[in-house]
Amino acid sequence: MDSPAFLDTILAWSSTHLAQLEASYERLALQCRGRALRSLTTLISSAKREPEIEMACCLVQCALESISGDTQQWFTHLSGAKDVMRSVCDMGGAKWDTSPFSSFEGQWLLRSFAYHDIMAAVAADTRPLLVAGHYWFFGEREPPDSLFGVGSRLLFLISETSVLNADMMQSHLQEDLVEGTFGGRALKLEEELISWECDAADQSEGLVDLAEMYRNAALIHLHRVVRRTFPGSTEFQTKAPSLAQGIIERLRKIPHQSLVESSLLFPLFICGGEISHPDDIEAIRAKMKSIVVSRHLYNYDCALRVLEELWQLRLSNKGVDWRDVLDRRQWKLSIV
Repeated sequence: MDSPAFLDTILAWSSTHLAQLEASYERLALQCRGRALRSLTTLISSAKREPEIEMACCLVQCALESISGDTQQWFTHLSGAKDVMRSVCDMGGAKWDTSPFSSFEGQWLLRSFAYHDIMAAVAADTRPLLVAGHYWFFGEREPPDSLFGVGSRLLFLISETSVLNADMMQSHLQEDLVEGTFGGRALKLEEELISWECDAADQSEGLVDLAEMYRNAALIHLHRVVRRTFPGSTEFQTKAPSLAQGIIERLRKIPHQSLVESSLLFPLFICGGEISHPDDIEAIRAKMKSIVVSRHLYNYDCALRVLEELWQLRLSNKGVDWRDVLDRRQWKLSIV
């Protein structure tokens, strides 16, 4: 990617990391971030389209704001990336053409966008910005991804759960018809999540543990959606505690400063919203704090602050949810 705008964006990313390690770089980091934003503005207003560069700049800006602990602007850049994709891929009439991103770099950008978009939908309790199926999947088998490991299919099923959630919230059908229509979709998603298997070629211990944690978190996400729409359904409600416990058990197997730590926020946060035992709470708290200290990923700190408030509130109100905390704070939480 030979682009002045992308170079400015990478300089902003690098200087921000430096500023997190050494306060004397903060002024430089702010200057670089301002320059990167100006370059991005110039790029997207140019008559000559460079969708891969535009997309890359938006996603780096999104990640930069996210790891800095921002709770608003990261989503603005994610929405910008969505607009870039839609402008070159949406053929109308539900037709979708990803050929502008068919290069190796372009495929990685699609996976990166999908990951950020789907995780944003979980945290915001909405459908993803871009719903076009498994659009980031190229071929029968994908290599392990730097963001979500080997969980590409799991990512798709999480997305489908958020779509189901949005469809149910928007539906004005009678409750019995809703249950008949959407209950079947929920059961099918659960069956797919349970039957999913990690590819035999990707059996490294860290990737397997990460994938299993994502599977359990995806099932919890599904069960949260179902129990809110059908509060009388005990079939789903009784499963969340054991799924959360499975995440805790896998977490205790992951070594300190393991490579997969940077992708743990989704399962840690979803699990944290379900647990109540002090030992389990401390396991989640300790891991999230250690990642903030060792990797300077301050979106983990934001997520932990939400969980800490949730755990405190639940001492007197068992029915409170982390969505209530986010609504009160008016945060857009990044759980990537």
